[in-house]
Amino acid sequence: MQGHYSAVTSLSLAPDGWSLISAGRDKVVHVWDLRKNTKIVTIPVYEALEGTIAVLLHAVFVKKVMRAQLLK
Repeated sequence: MQGHYSAVTSLSLAPDGWSLISAGRDKVVHVWDLRKNTKIVTIPVYEALEGTIAVLLHAVFVKKVMRAQLLK
């Protein structure tokens, strides 16, 4: 999967086992669908992320991400 233009510094697998969240120094977060091997959404974060990501409430997170994309 291609998507980041700089080093990936954080990965998190969602509880469903099929969604992956990646973040890095290119100042974006990508949400991936591992079943389809595709990117679901890209979220600009305006800062390089060096920490880790934890997804505890995956359904709530994805719903908010999708709503944010629809409002653009």
